[in-house]
Amino acid sequence: MKLSTLPLIILAAGKSTRMGFPKGLMPYRGQKLLQYQINQYFKLGGKKVIVVLGEHLETYQKNIPAIKNCEIIINDQIESGPFYSLQLALTLLQNTSAFFLIPMDSPSPNPSVWRKLARAHTTSFFISKPMLQEKGGHPIIIDKQFYNTLEKANPKSDEGRLDFQIHQLDKKYVNLVQVNDPTIQLNLNSPTTNQGPQRKPRKT
Repeated sequence: MKLSTLPLIILAAGKSTRMGFPKGLMPYRGQKLLQYQINQYFKLGGKKVIVVLGEHLETYQKNIPAIKNCEIIINDQIESGPFYSLQLALTLLQNTSAFFLIPMDSPSPNPSVWRKLARAHTTSFFISKPMLQEKGGHPIIIDKQFYNTLEKANPKSDEGRLDFQIHQLDKKYVNLVQVNDPTIQLNLNSPTTNQGPQRKPRKT
């Protein structure tokens, strides 16, 4: 698929309790993290970014200029978790064949990762995700064939997790794309003293 045809969804509705301030305002490579995520995708040739916001809506609108170039969805049931944010975003994507998804605490990887994922994804797959050796990461591509399953899941139950839903799929529908960028496994979820955010591998 062409990268330019794939919208990007950024999930940024959480409270950021462990961080102590909105994760998207974390400094990252000379910008605020959410600003960086949005700018990088547009630089790659992406045409559409959807940001799901909630707890810190006004703070993000004030501090992230690039938000004005995005579509915004408000999650007013934050207690339902990030899976519910994904379900809300799906309401805008019914005419879209597939899309990229990245959570707020996963920084944008190298451009080559995005391009390789887009090239590797076909309608044979429900999911395409980057792998570094045997561990997965973000962003992932979700195909339209998977939308209905995700929409029907109860976000407040055990099935209301994207990793759970992916693990239920037949392996033939999951496209594992090997890349060389460790950024795909970073999880920036808490600050450290004098060293910036902690960087922990994300389990997928």
